[in-house]
Amino acid sequence: MIIKVEPIREREKGEHQQDDNENPGGVDIENLKKDVAKSESEHQDTRQWWDRAHETSHEFCSGTAGTDVWERLNITDRIIPGMAVLNIGVGLGFCTRELVKRGCVVDVLDISPIAIRRVQDVIRHGWLPRQFNEFPESVFDLAISHLVTQHMVAADLAQQLDVVIKSLKPSGLFAMQFSFPLDGETPPDNEHSGRVKSGGVFYTMDRMQGMVDRAGGRIAWSRQIGTFPEFCSGWYAVHIARSD
Repeated sequence: MIIKVEPIREREKGEHQQDDNENPGGVDIENLKKDVAKSESEHQDTRQWWDRAHETSHEFCSGTAGTDVWERLNITDRIIPGMAVLNIGVGLGFCTRELVKRGCVVDVLDISPIAIRRVQDVIRHGWLPRQFNEFPESVFDLAISHLVTQHMVAADLAQQLDVVIKSLKPSGLFAMQFSFPLDGETPPDNEHSGRVKSGGVFYTMDRMQGMVDRAGGRIAWSRQIGTFPEFCSGWYAVHIARSD
């Protein structure tokens, strides 16, 4: 299947565009390296890393405003009252709460129960990966994933894609951001736990397309939304639809 990939283009008026020299997420990289090294020395798994991050309101928990997320993923016009939305990765809860304020009915999916409790007062339901065997099918108009996939190894991402695509209504859409290597080469340590915690997991477009195809979906639209030469990476935004 051939998809159209829109290249990075100049920022239009009112449109968010990640600057090439902007630190992705605005995180203090040196502090992050120290925190990851400490986590690795304590043999924390990914779940424990995120539980601690949410317990301490770590700067690495995404605080991106919902409107910025929607612009990056090109879904602003899809945020409609009454829509059933699955928000993947709670972060500080800004996007989830803005969706609810816009009249959407929101479920969330996160690896950390502490993160889910952050928005428990406004969501319909919170899901953990261990509950995938209970996940509903054909219920969501929209699923959103922003700054999540770069923290996921391929096996976990493949399982998530399978479940989320099945959870979409026939007309539903899964809008997702992911990181890719600028040189097209996946690093040999791509799934090392330190890279997972720090958000350094890369996927090429070809690999992502194959994973989506195997999960029963298709990439209907994609765009490069940022490049970060200092990290040898860039970001894609994609729209995934069911293939049936």
